[in-house]
Amino acid sequence: MDEFIKPKIDVVFKKMFADKNNKGLLIDLLASLMDIDKNDVRDVTVLNPEITPDMAREKFSRLDILMTTKDRSIDLEMQTTDSNDFVDKELVYWAKMCAQDLNKGQSYGELRQNISISILDFDHDKFKHTDYASLYTLYDEKHNQRLTNKCAFFFFELHKLRNLNKDISQFSQKELWLKLINSESKEELDMLKKINNSVMNEAVGVVNSMSSDPAVRELARIRYFAEHEEASRLQDAIKQGKAEGKAEGRAEGRAEGRAEERADIIAKMRDSGMTEEQISAILKS
Repeated sequence: MDEFIKPKIDVVFKKMFADKNNKGLLIDLLASLMDIDKNDVRDVTVLNPEITPDMAREKFSRLDILMTTKDRSIDLEMQTTDSNDFVDKELVYWAKMCAQDLNKGQSYGELRQNISISILDFDHDKFKHTDYASLYTLYDEKHNQRLTNKCAFFFFELHKLRNLNKDISQFSQKELWLKLINSESKEELDMLKKINNSVMNEAVGVVNSMSSDPAVRELARIRYFAEHEEASRLQDAIKQGKAEGKAEGRAEGRAEGRAEERADIIAKMRDSGMTEEQISAILKS
């Protein structure tokens, strides 16, 4: 059976789109996701194209693609793991991108549009009432006015692609890209080739080439085991925490009960007209 490496594995995703040989694919992907003309991103420069086995081993390594165009700074990331602080982390990364966007001597007015693009392979409560694509900006809800166009957060949920009730031949370029990234088998890639889209044909060829590359397969293997080892450690920590929490909870419950009883006594003394000095003297005795 032919080897197949899922494009949504973050190391594979970055390997594909940060490669200078695939710059045309990156430009088409960005333009499609942001609904802009490809000419607006034709001068894209990837600032962090490197990827090493050590990065793949580090579960919490951020394998994003940071890039610039003439008037934009863009951070693109494939995210496969949910977390409670996911949105907060995105805000922090976006703020750092803004802070690093201005060089010494530049005025604030020279700040470029800073865009965060996240492709999610999980469902998140924040987007439960949206379709597969969401765009957030700084906005005044009361006056229906945008504060600035220099801030944008794009989120694309792969799981919601299954809700697209139409034939693949009717997919937009954006939907085709997300379909390719979400591919689970070589058969799904072959289906994309049948629509006779030149960009998709090229992208399918790149995925197939990467799948047959021993170096890329090794990176994917390293990443797979790193994520599963971390998941096992987290699960063990949760179990241990629950066991310890039961014992601590009983002790904390007793302490909280005594504290509530003391507070109730103090309240009753105050209600009776006693001064704070009198109450303090009684409690110390």
